[in-house]
Amino acid sequence: MRFGFLVLAVSASMSFASFADAHEYKAGDLFIAHPAINATPSGAKVAVGYFTIKNNGSADDVLLGIDTPGLTKRTEIHSMTMDGGVMKMRKLETLTIPAGQETKLSPSGNHVMFMDLDKAVTAEDEFEATLHFKNAGAVKVLFAGEPMGSAPAIHAHH
Repeated sequence: MRFGFLVLAVSASMSFASFADAHEYKAGDLFIAHPAINATPSGAKVAVGYFTIKNNGSADDVLLGIDTPGLTKRTEIHSMTMDGGVMKMRKLETLTIPAGQETKLSPSGNHVMFMDLDKAVTAEDEFEATLHFKNAGAVKVLFAGEPMGSAPAIHAHH
C-alpha cells in the first residue's frame, strides 16, 4: 500500500515538472519564461499576453514578431506608458532584448496584443506560437491561458 502511494506521488511530481518545463524555453542565449495569455469574455476580439526573456549572451537580440496560428492572424508587441495620468499604448515594430539583461512583458509595460481573435480564450487553453528573433531565430512556445483579468507571475530563473 505504501509503495503504491509512493509511485503515485512520484508520478504526480514528474507530471508537474513536465508542465513547468513546458513553459520555459531556451534558444541560443535567450531564456523565455512562462508565456501566458489572459482569458477573454465570449465575443472579445483582443487578448493580452505576457512573458519574460533573459538574454544571457554578450550581444543584444531583437524580437521581430510573433505568429499565433489557430488563435489569430495578427499578433503585435505593444508598449504601455502613463503620461500625466493617461495611459498610452503604441505598437512596437520590434523589441530589443539587451545583452545580459531581462526584459519583462507585463501589464504595466511592454506586452503582446492578440488582435482579431478567432475564438474566445479560456484559462484552460494553450496556444502554440512562434517567437521570431534576429539572432536566436524562430522559437516555438506555448501560451498558457490564465484567469480573466489576472496578471501572471512574471519571472525568469536563469
